Amino acid sequence: MFRNYQIKSIVSLSALATFMCASPSLAEPVDLLKKALVDDSKHYINFRYRLETVDQDGLAENATASTLRSALGYQTGSLYDFSGTIEFQNIAGLGAERYNDTINGKTQFPTVADPEQTVLNKLFLSYSGIPETVVSFGRQLYNFDNMRFVNDNEWRQQHQTYDSFSLVNNSLPDTTLNYVYTYKLNLSNGNDFATGNRDVDFHFLNGKYSGWKYGSVVGYAYLLDYDLASLSSMASQSYGLRFTGKAPVTEGINALYTAEYAIQSDYGNNTANYNADYFLGELGIGQEQWSVLLGYELVGADGTNGVFNTPLASIHAFHGWADKFATTPANGIEDKYIKAAYTVKSPEYAALDGLKFDLRYHQFDAEQGNADYGSEVDMQISKNFLKHYSAAVQFADYNADSFATDTQKIYIMLGAKF
Repeated sequence: MFRNYQIKSIVSLSALATFMCASPSLAEPVDLLKKALVDDSKHYINFRYRLETVDQDGLAENATASTLRSALGYQTGSLYDFSGTIEFQNIAGLGAERYNDTINGKTQFPTVADPEQTVLNKLFLSYSGIPETVVSFGRQLYNFDNMRFVNDNEWRQQHQTYDSFSLVNNSLPDTTLNYVYTYKLNLSNGNDFATGNRDVDFHFLNGKYSGWKYGSVVGYAYLLDYDLASLSSMASQSYGLRFTGKAPVTEGINALYTAEYAIQSDYGNNTANYNADYFLGELGIGQEQWSVLLGYELVGADGTNGVFNTPLASIHAFHGWADKFATTPANGIEDKYIKAAYTVKSPEYAALDGLKFDLRYHQFDAEQGNADYGSEVDMQISKNFLKHYSAAVQFADYNADSFATDTQKIYIMLGAKF
């Protein structure tokens, strides 16, 4: 499945370490090298199969996408405080290609953005010789907080990766400080997509304090600029605060809460002049097995020159699993929702133990004006089993009013990690 030269690049590292260990004159350095490259190293392989079907009004055909993601990775141990990671990832289509993967031209089908490809998914070097600090350089993945602003697009079969420099510092009590500079963004669509690899000038700053028993506080600044003129309208600067936590209400039951606010304006090569707000509020109750949350998310528009945009976000995790709001509508969006989750605890029945049920309902409206965009019902059943395996079935039903068209999606997923 993976190209031979990719496999050999990993195998050769172990072979080199073994060869050098045969020389008694290099005993100590060779022992350290062997420890880092062999004894303390980690090899891993994982798979995720997904069958995704899409029934979307307005298109002649329904989509059926059967794809398999395979990842092969290697992590070294530490050598003089340096360590490295390399990972290759392959996305293979299984069966007939009855879907628009964004590059195959099959526009008669709904979009399932999982084109076939083999990519270098991770390749970075880390240094931990500075107290309470890790510095890394290379191709990396990032997920900050709830992934609303920066994420690796794990939902799609191929990740979104960042060619970048990063610094993580934990020298202050109960505090984590992150800084990332990204010079190239690699989209999940891959190299064959017109702008799949984007030259960028991104700065991510994120600081989290978790020393208060009632929750954690995050402050952040995300500065995004694009070299390509056709993408300059997405250049933005966002500054925000986030608070999330829980507090006991009665024995075994907690109040759950989240509040977040951010403001965004044009930045860098963006020629527009706009200001827009973002707000997220959630309140609920829960315990070990179940939770219920009421939420309200506002993604604003200034009514004239721009909208609050989050091009690096995990949209699937927010505005419904039918993925109808991949970009913010011109009049912004208000998302009023309820989430409920329940996990079965049944040690005597292994087949049921750990089985999780998720149910969500969204009502989408315009932030500017009175338009009713539509509503959506989402359901999922998932379970991890036999240590290495997972399975999930997910269903999304978007009922359009004034935005997009009625869409139903079904996802069936099987995973394995070794």
